[in-house]
Amino acid sequence: MDKKNIKNKIKRIREEGINAELLEKYFNIDKIKEDNIIESTINIIWDKIEDYTDILEDIVNPEGDPILLFEIEGLNQEEKQLAWKILKELMKLKREKEIAELENKKEKKIKSINETLKEWNNQVEYIKSILQKMAENWDSVKDKENKMNYLG
Repeated sequence: MDKKNIKNKIKRIREEGINAELLEKYFNIDKIKEDNIIESTINIIWDKIEDYTDILEDIVNPEGDPILLFEIEGLNQEEKQLAWKILKELMKLKREKEIAELENKKEKKIKSINETLKEWNNQVEYIKSILQKMAENWDSVKDKENKMNYLG
């Protein structure tokens, strides 16, 4: 998308009352459909956030997936509690978004979008730190491979 089209889209997003700066900072605004800015924005935000709530949910309630169990092995109790806190906040926002969608009121949808953007902005660095710790656990694979027997 060219710069003129992006500027026009950002202008339209602002006109709807949506925090365009945070939206553009974290989400791909190219995918927002101009004929349905509010619904499209909700979908783009939650398509991305749900990927991370799934990860956080797995941390809080691991179900035996060996890869997941390996990744979260490196997290301490404080980091797991942080994952729970973030998950709780994001799930509350998700339910509020769903209520706004059921009520189908523009103002409530916009409020939900902006509250979600604000919370995402507050939590994204914490989520990155948790993911970084999970990624770093893969650095210990060589040590573990030497100690593991064949599992297949």
